[in-house]
Amino acid sequence: MKKRNKYIFTLICLLSFTFINCHAQISKGGFPLSDKLEGSSLRYALTNEWEEMPEFSLDLLEKDSSSFKIGGVRFAYGFNVNLTPNNSGTITYLANGTKVWRVKIHSENALNLNLIFDKFHLEEGAKLFLYTPDKRQILGAFTSDNNHRSNILATSVIEGDRVIVEYIEPKGCSGEISIGRVNHGFKDLRKLPYFGSSEGCEVDVNCTNDLAETAKRSTALVTINGETLCSGSLINNTANDKTPYLLSAAHCVAFVNGYSSNQMAATCVFYFNYETPHCFDKIQGTLEMSLSGATIATIQENTDLLLLQLDEIPPVDYNTYYSGWNIAESIQGKVYAVHHPEGDVKKVSRSLTHPTPSDFDCCDEPVVFSSNSHWEVAGWEYGITEGGSSGAPLFDKDDQIIGALSGGYEPSGCEEDNHDFFYRINKVWNGRIYQKALSTWLDPLQTGLKAFSGLEPYQYPCSRISNYDSNDELHHSNETDYPAGSNENGILEYAERFNTNGVVFGVHFILEKGTFYEKDTIWMKIYTGDKKPDSLIYQQRVRISDSYYDQRKGYFQETTQSNLMSKDNYLRLDSVVKVDSSFFIAFEISPNLKYPFAIYATEKKASGQNTAYFKTNGEWKDFTSHPYYSRPTSLLIEPRIASQLETGVSTIFANERAIEIYPNPTTDEVTIEIGEGALSLTIYNMEGINWISKNNPAEKETLNLSKFPAGNYIVKITYPNKTTYAKIIKL
Repeated sequence: MKKRNKYIFTLICLLSFTFINCHAQISKGGFPLSDKLEGSSLRYALTNEWEEMPEFSLDLLEKDSSSFKIGGVRFAYGFNVNLTPNNSGTITYLANGTKVWRVKIHSENALNLNLIFDKFHLEEGAKLFLYTPDKRQILGAFTSDNNHRSNILATSVIEGDRVIVEYIEPKGCSGEISIGRVNHGFKDLRKLPYFGSSEGCEVDVNCTNDLAETAKRSTALVTINGETLCSGSLINNTANDKTPYLLSAAHCVAFVNGYSSNQMAATCVFYFNYETPHCFDKIQGTLEMSLSGATIATIQENTDLLLLQLDEIPPVDYNTYYSGWNIAESIQGKVYAVHHPEGDVKKVSRSLTHPTPSDFDCCDEPVVFSSNSHWEVAGWEYGITEGGSSGAPLFDKDDQIIGALSGGYEPSGCEEDNHDFFYRINKVWNGRIYQKALSTWLDPLQTGLKAFSGLEPYQYPCSRISNYDSNDELHHSNETDYPAGSNENGILEYAERFNTNGVVFGVHFILEKGTFYEKDTIWMKIYTGDKKPDSLIYQQRVRISDSYYDQRKGYFQETTQSNLMSKDNYLRLDSVVKVDSSFFIAFEISPNLKYPFAIYATEKKASGQNTAYFKTNGEWKDFTSHPYYSRPTSLLIEPRIASQLETGVSTIFANERAIEIYPNPTTDEVTIEIGEGALSLTIYNMEGINWISKNNPAEKETLNLSKFPAGNYIVKITYPNKTTYAKIIKL
């Protein structure tokens, strides 16, 4: 009994951290309708009364029998409602017959709200959005792609105590939509997943050289059922076939009343590359590289083994790795674990002593483990494990997985005598039940090997490149004038230079200041050029979001993020761009932004080499000529680039002839020479609002712009294997 009391069961602690429900809130991006559409009464729809929820108090939780969950920490209380277009909100019909339902929901003093649609079935063309009254946070669009056989849709959280639901249904459609539950958040989840909340002795994976980069790339943060957090790692099999197996811990999905393990696996969301870049201690990692959904390959509750198969293969720009494994009976030398304690950014814990086989006599029914099923790590040289670390891989000195974390002593801060227990994959490798044995899945060729190497899943891996040097320091502005952002000198565009060949999939950027606001338009641009930006080959409006990649449908689905500052933002390109030599990535801001926007710049470069540029009076200059920040510097703009393109991915070629437009500028008609095979033509203004959209345009299109307001417009031509952009000036 003493031993049982000593090992207070940290399985529960290691998974019992609440998280927002991400699995069912996958969306397709886009924006809600404008309140100023001509001929509509949408503005009136925002003046109707709010649907008020009952008063919330913590006493309600004590009366709610559903609040019990093994290891769970509850963050919201649900009010049952029945809100439909027939009994609530306002319905408006646009001139083209489109039906718009808006309903406003208020729950006094809620820190956040999330909704459960108990009836959700949309026809093709219909869209659903959720957003805050100021539209600083937008979820959606949800479409017919989100239809599920359960007819249920669960959303992520919206900050604050007010949310507007907008349902857009084209004429002739007849969908079904009903809000069945409004969840009142009483714990502040706006900073999830708990950035910076782990213990001070934890070590960021990018602050040490004591682990392999491949181990870091294979490890993921896992959320289960929108409520709990664990860790896990992609693991290779002897077929080398890129099957996305992820090793974690059975207790992360088992022992939950009312749910099967497979039901829990289906709710999982996997976040890759959630780590602090460049060992920055106050910059949160990106949450924009995630996948949702999994099935159980094998599970053994009596040993804690869990092997999941993800529903999708991680795409190339995630730069993931499938780690190798070792099923030796004894392990010599150092070991280390890579994990997400408290759901924090990725950490590493290292032990200089070898692990020893052990029992893990931790707890009572229903969680009782077989004897001698675990490795015991008797203390760490640095780091510990905490809540959220369950399922973390344990690597040997050859960077191969030998087990995954079950638990240990109750976390008590950074004490040196922490003991942790990882189930041994050599103990679960074979078994009487063939489908239960780990070897069935990881050695499908029946090689009989005792160890197997990892796998680089793509022929041309996609890596992040940067001009930031470890000897550089970030500049922190104390005034409203930012060296690479909002300022009083009329500078609106900033660029960073790179010298490499390949294809760009996306762009990381780290902001000193930045908040998404629908009416503030920020553009990311890619230029070619030798010494300065010259030819614009691509541009995309900046809307950063938590993105989920759906392999089966072949596109990313998004929910807009409001706060962009002091975090690693990742903007995925609509179509990858091929660059053949020197190129520049620029950000252009609009004048008179409501919220300041500023990219982090370095202090004077340790190398003395400048890579940053700004545009003034139509001319590009390097930062040594900056009016108030004249020094060699680099901007925290970092592309994800591969040396070559995997087959089947569309691209924009930097060396192709641009489309021809004349006359330009124009006051009336404009002719666009498009060429053969174009799929679509779109013209939109600098706020991203479409003015013209055409499918299968002619090789030469003549358009009448006489009714367009004066200003700059972007032409976007989409071809089967590329996308081209150009600018029209309307006088």
